[in-house]
Amino acid sequence: MSLFVEHTSCPSCGSRDNLAIYSDHEFCFGCGHLVFYNDRRYLPNKEHRDVPTVSLPMDIEPLIPAVADSWLRKYGLTQRELFDNRVVWSEFRQLLIFPYTDHKGFLWGWQGRYFGQDPEHPKWTGKGNFKGIEKVYEPKDRLTNQDNNVIIIVEDIISTIKTSRLYNSTCLFGSYIDINKYIKYYNLYKPKSFIIWLDKDKQKEAYQYMLSFTKLGIPASVISTDLDPKEYTTDEIRRIVESETTNP
Repeated sequence: MSLFVEHTSCPSCGSRDNLAIYSDHEFCFGCGHLVFYNDRRYLPNKEHRDVPTVSLPMDIEPLIPAVADSWLRKYGLTQRELFDNRVVWSEFRQLLIFPYTDHKGFLWGWQGRYFGQDPEHPKWTGKGNFKGIEKVYEPKDRLTNQDNNVIIIVEDIISTIKTSRLYNSTCLFGSYIDINKYIKYYNLYKPKSFIIWLDKDKQKEAYQYMLSFTKLGIPASVISTDLDPKEYTTDEIRRIVESETTNP
């Protein structure tokens, strides 16, 4: 299995950090430079040696085909956002892949949106222990907007990218909330509150999670909308969140 090691400069295009080094190959997310090693050049870090390994498909490339690009355009993601999130394409699997790394850059999982012709194939698939990541990894979350005083919890990666344009945002990778993770975030970032914004069909679960937070003395609220966060424009997201924070 292939393990992620680090990002570094690319010998082909000269980019500063586009080259991803894995234990058995290297791949540039900018120009597509790809080299496989004849031996396992890099071994896992000591802290990761007993962790189940996760690897990306061997045929990943940065060029996204029209069918997937058209789907992405519906959500208004920019090329910069796709680049920053290392989004790649697997032709063999017909998957648009979102890789997930921890705060040290270690690949712990990925999710892919299927664009093939098999009607029985799940729309989303992936690799990684999404419910147990906090036991081993510290996921790389989008908690960079320190000037705002809320942390928004959303269900999927595209909603996370879009809400993180304006707010601290964290992804569930589904609908399971690890309370311990958010206790840690609350103690570390001291937000005014958490805002739980899940799909409308998960509204009941969202309120249950809100009650779990409030029982622990952590302020929390729920946003319920007809559409997922990713379906709204940046201005619409701002208006929805401001309405929640000014008129709780």
